[in-house]
Amino acid sequence: MIESAKHLVIKAKRIGGGLRGTGKGMYYPTAVSRGTVSMQELAQRMAEKSAMNKGDILCVLVNLATEMKWILESGHSVKIDDLGTFSTVVECKGQGVEKEEWVSRSMINRVRVRFRECVSRRK
Repeated sequence: MIESAKHLVIKAKRIGGGLRGTGKGMYYPTAVSRGTVSMQELAQRMAEKSAMNKGDILCVLVNLATEMKWILESGHSVKIDDLGTFSTVVECKGQGVEKEEWVSRSMINRVRVRFRECVSRRK
């Protein structure tokens, strides 16, 4: 089961310093992952706090994932209140081009989903 989620665990991570670590590296805080919660466990936790059973919640979560994927692939963002907004971003290979009409899909290196947490969660 998941431990208390009230405190994010952090550790120091060295960044920089060259390949052999002989240069001056700097330390920055980084989040420590305590593991991954499965959809089954998430559904169970949600069922314990609602009138819905685990199976109903699993059905909703599967549909949420399916619909979010379709919506994101169609170029829309998905906003979930009190959580944040999911949107699609592309990363390009190499340099840009001088003219708009020269832009093509072949310039895209990777498509990924970006998450921006809502302002109320940052407090």
